[in-house]
Amino acid sequence: MAGVKVFGTDKAMYAWAIANLVANIAIVVTGGTVRLTGSGMGCPTWPQCTEESYLPHGEMGIHQAIEFGNRMMTFVLSAVAIGTAIAAFSLRDPRRPRGDLPRLALLLVIGVPLMAVGLVAMVISDYHPVAVAAISVVFIGLVVASISITGTTPDLDAMSRRHESVRRLALLVALGIPAQAIIGGVTVMSHLNPWVVGGHLMITLGLIAVSTWLVDLGRGRPRHTTSQLGWLLGRILAVVMTVSVWLGTVVTGSGPHSGDIDARRTGLDPALLSHIHAYAVYAMIGLTVVLLVVVRSRAVLWLLAGELMQGAIGLYQYWNGLPIVAVLLHMLGAAVLVAATTHVVWHTAAERDLGADLR
Repeated sequence: MAGVKVFGTDKAMYAWAIANLVANIAIVVTGGTVRLTGSGMGCPTWPQCTEESYLPHGEMGIHQAIEFGNRMMTFVLSAVAIGTAIAAFSLRDPRRPRGDLPRLALLLVIGVPLMAVGLVAMVISDYHPVAVAAISVVFIGLVVASISITGTTPDLDAMSRRHESVRRLALLVALGIPAQAIIGGVTVMSHLNPWVVGGHLMITLGLIAVSTWLVDLGRGRPRHTTSQLGWLLGRILAVVMTVSVWLGTVVTGSGPHSGDIDARRTGLDPALLSHIHAYAVYAMIGLTVVLLVVVRSRAVLWLLAGELMQGAIGLYQYWNGLPIVAVLLHMLGAAVLVAATTHVVWHTAAERDLGADLR
């Protein structure tokens, strides 16, 4: 292992990006395990596990251990996200031959205390709307600041432009992790409101999409150039995929796996919603087939294979009364398909984009 660089090289950045993507997919599985085992209220408050302690008590059983374990995954994600951000800001190029860690340090010095104060105020006020709105504004301000300090300029060389985009995406993921933790707290305080739980999952899937884009940029290989039609079909496919995944969360919110025996459901008809969700899946598969004919890309072929497998799992769980293992595999499949679709979108560059940066 001698001579292996943890930061400062494109290979190191690529490795961190992969670890970041894997960690964000893994938390979908752990979160799904919480819900499917009825452990959603194992820790009945947040950020503490109980009113008396941040740590679980053995006498409260396996549900608390499962819920607390999922909360601990946030710290794993945070560590990986911070490492990824450091790797991104350590990259050297003609514009920044020594890297750009001072800019990251400045953002952390300003952002971390602000988020910490906002979090404490929100918890002390028992999630008062003003406190929640205030921390939301702070978070949005940090996102805007991160985009601003990682902005690209037209006169940069291709490597510098790619590195700036890598830094931007790494920051967005790093900011998304604490935001997700707060939303996770809101799900607990809302006693697993199905719409909040569904939104929590959708944001996680959004982070998976950003993480996938970061992997593709970190890899640094050329994109597949296709026609304007191929470019358009790829973007339409991404929209249909988003709708399909969201419909899946609505189906779940109306079904039996609520995360807690006392958690309320949406009251919608799960059978009808399952059919509507299936129609969106059929549209997604059809679009993928057309895209494969137009683009003739291995990335699209792998996506189609994943969609067919995911569809088979979905049919199996529907016909067999939603067994826990099948539902968990379906959730994992959704996370993987989001990553695969994002890769296809990144992979298909229109002919008019030939020669542009960020290939």
